[in-house]
Order: sequence, then structure tokens, then C-alpha cells
Amino acid sequence: MKKIYSTILFVFALVAITKAQTTLTAGDIAIVGYKSINTNQGAIAFIILKDIDAGTVIDISNRSWLADQTGFTGSYGVDDVYTWTATNAIPSGTILTLGTGEVVTRVTGGASTSVGTTVKQSPGGTTAGFNLLSNNASNGDSVLFFQHSGAFDEPTDGASAGWITGIKTGIDWAEVKAGTANAFCAKPTALDGADLTILFPFGAGTTMQNGVYNGQLLGSASALRASISNIANWTTSSLNANDGGAHIYKLWSYAESDGTDNGQIGSSGTLSTTTNTAFEFSTYPNPAKDVLYINTKEPLQKVEVYDLLGKNVLSVKNNTEHINVSSLNKSLYILKLTSANGVSTKKFIKE
Repeated sequence: MKKIYSTILFVFALVAITKAQTTLTAGDIAIVGYKSINTNQGAIAFIILKDIDAGTVIDISNRSWLADQTGFTGSYGVDDVYTWTATNAIPSGTILTLGTGEVVTRVTGGASTSVGTTVKQSPGGTTAGFNLLSNNASNGDSVLFFQHSGAFDEPTDGASAGWITGIKTGIDWAEVKAGTANAFCAKPTALDGADLTILFPFGAGTTMQNGVYNGQLLGSASALRASISNIANWTTSSLNANDGGAHIYKLWSYAESDGTDNGQIGSSGTLSTTTNTAFEFSTYPNPAKDVLYINTKEPLQKVEVYDLLGKNVLSVKNNTEHINVSSLNKSLYILKLTSANGVSTKKFIKE
């Protein structure tokens, strides 16, 4: 009986570990695309810049943060809060989108699928859809990402460690202009650092209704944040018609298709990210179409490829100088090399 009881405790402990929340801090997420056409038809795309475990919670709000840094203002149902919980571990570099269907999705392997669970903390009556950013050309709006633990609770301190990132369109943070009262939002002081938020200022009598980041998607977290926060690396549109035209951007990676269209976030990159460096190695070409070559002095025991959901999609044992990736779908993958000295990984793109 004692042995059975110990086993049960071990299983519960293991579940608790695997479902533990990853604590995120300012800059661990970056916004890479948004759509604000028409009420309740908005969407926002974001890239994870830190590996997260199952059970990790991310809150997405378009409520206005007060200038005195003590909380949010604005009526629920107009300005809402969504809590997304990861049900699987998700690696750094994954692009996710919260959109009209009020769920978080990702595109991979030629399909768009729901990821994790999404709860609308502010029901907003019977109105369906995602009213993320204003469709009023003279206003603009804001979105703030934060994190809570335990029961849902909104932050009450602008310096809280739970703030992650934000975006502002139309007018500057904490700015007030004639006809833009509904667009006011202060920036939480925790996000005052460089490259932690994105700002598309008011100009030429209109605001930026739709936007997509078109720079590199490979690199260190700090390099990506710097590139993403530079609005010169974005394509934007002030049109707000929901006509499916060229100004309605596809909010997933350029290297992925939803079965109909390729995404428009990012472009072919030249940088690589090493997430684990037990030993050094390089790969080429990147992106790879048929064969990915591996250059290392380390005798390899195993070469593996994982998709961004952590699934092993390819495996080769013993020392090898290349791996055939022609059977893989176009996407971002993680290459994992194992030797007697440990494990090293890099990301690569299959074109």
C-alpha cells in the first residue's frame, strides 16, 4: 500500500510539473500583426520569444490603462480581456493569432488550428467576434499583454512584473487629441524599456487599421524585438473596409499556408537561433528545400527534427553530415543533435 501511495504522489507531482506556468516578463512576446476592420472583426498576431510550458497563461486586453498607473478603465463589452492557456509546451518562435472567432490559432502543415483554450473574461453581452482595435479612422486603439497566476485578476500597478508587451495605433501612449478620447491609453511603466512596445502614431487624418511585420523571423530575442518594434519593418494600411482586399493581411508566417494562402508575417531570414549549445554546429542552406547539411566536429549519435508543437517529425541515428527534409511541410522546425557531450539545437526553415 505504501508503494502504491508513493506512486500516486509521484504521478500527481509529475502532472503538476508538466502543467506549471512559465513566468513571462516584459519582451517575452512581441506583436507581429493586427487587423482592426469593423467592430468585432479584429485580430492580433504575436510571436513567442521564450519557450513556454503547458499551463502557461497569457492575458490579452484592449482596455485603456489609466494615466495614474493604478488600473484599467473602459466598459466591458467594448474593451475586452481574453485569457489564453497553453495546453501543450510551445517553443520560442511560434506565431499565434487571436481573432474573430475568439480563439487563439496557429497555422502549420497547411492548416489553421485552435491552440490551447481561450476564455473571454469580459462577456460583452451577446456580441460575437473580437472587437480588438477601433475602426474609427480618427481614434485608433491599444492592446496590452500581461500575465496573471491563480484566479484571473487584472493588474493594478503599472510597474507590475506581469506586463509583457503592447501596441498603440492612432495617437501616442497617454496622448489626448480632439476626437480621440476613446483611444486614450497610458503605457504601463514596466513597458517603458526599449523595444517592448510598438507605436503607430496618428498622421494625415487617419490611423493604421491593419498592419503586418515583414522583417526577419530568425535571430535572438533581443534582435527580433528591435526589428519588430521598428515600424519601418511593417506594412500598414489605413483602409477599414472588410472587402478581403490586399490591405487585409494574412496574420501568420510567410513560410506557412492555411491551405489557401501563404501568411504575410516575416520574410526569409539569414540569422539563426541556438537554443542549446552543448557543442557548436552550423547548417546550410537555410531555408532548406530538400537536404539540410550539418557541419560539426562532434561525432553525432542522433539527429532529430521537431515541429513547433514539439512533435518529432524526423529522426536519423548515428553520425551524419546531412538530413533529407524533402518530406516535411513548409514551416519552421527545430533541429536537435545528440552526441556523447550533450544536446545542441538550432531552428531552420523548410521551404
